[in-house]
Amino acid sequence: MPLSLKNLDAQTRALMLEEIDMAIAAIGGEEGLYLGQRLTTAGRNDFPGLLKQSAEQRDERWLTDQLRSNSRLKAKEERHLKKGVILADVPFSAPETLADGEFNYFWS
Repeated sequence: MPLSLKNLDAQTRALMLEEIDMAIAAIGGEEGLYLGQRLTTAGRNDFPGLLKQSAEQRDERWLTDQLRSNSRLKAKEERHLKKGVILADVPFSAPETLADGEFNYFWS
């Protein structure tokens, strides 16, 4: 479901980009950009630039579409159960969850 992005104007986008740049510079640290465990290597490499592009001129729906393409998200993930570790499908909503969460984080 699309976010209700009231007041997403040029000034807000500029402030988002500043915050994203600071988070990118701190990747790996406590204040760094959240990359999650479901991104592939390609997804981890592409995500900072895609997030910046979405903040600069697009929105979270565009970011979701980009995450769904070009093998940026893993198809399977490990789940640790009492009986052991299994491989499970990554939820279909994973790209939307990541895109909405990160876009909203820098917008709010």
